[in-house]
Amino acid sequence: MSAQALPHLPVVTMGWDVTPRCEKEIAWPFPPSPLTGRHDYPYISATVGNTPELFEGLCRDARRQVEGDPARPFAVVLNAWNEWTEGSYLLPEERTGTAYLEAIRRAFA
Repeated sequence: MSAQALPHLPVVTMGWDVTPRCEKEIAWPFPPSPLTGRHDYPYISATVGNTPELFEGLCRDARRQVEGDPARPFAVVLNAWNEWTEGSYLLPEERTGTAYLEAIRRAFA
C-alpha cells in the first residue's frame, strides 16, 4: 500500500434483510447474543420500507457527497448486485422490475 490515506467512498444499498439466515424459532425482534450481549450477525437489524425512490435519493446524496469532496473520491459503491438471500439485489425482479436500475441511471446520468 502507498503512504497515502485511503479514500472515502460512499456506499449505497437498496436494502438488507438477513432474516432468511436466522433460526425460525428465535422470536423477532432478535435478542442480544448470549455470548457477546450484542446483536451479532445474523441476528441484527433489517432494513424495511425500502423503495426505488428512496434508493434513488440515497444515490443522489452519495453523488453530491463525492462531487463536493475536495479529495475527489473516484467511485460510489453500490451494494449489491445479487445478494438475494439478504434482500440486497439490483437485478431486475418481479416486484419492482428494473426500477432500482432506472434509479441508478437517473441519479448518476
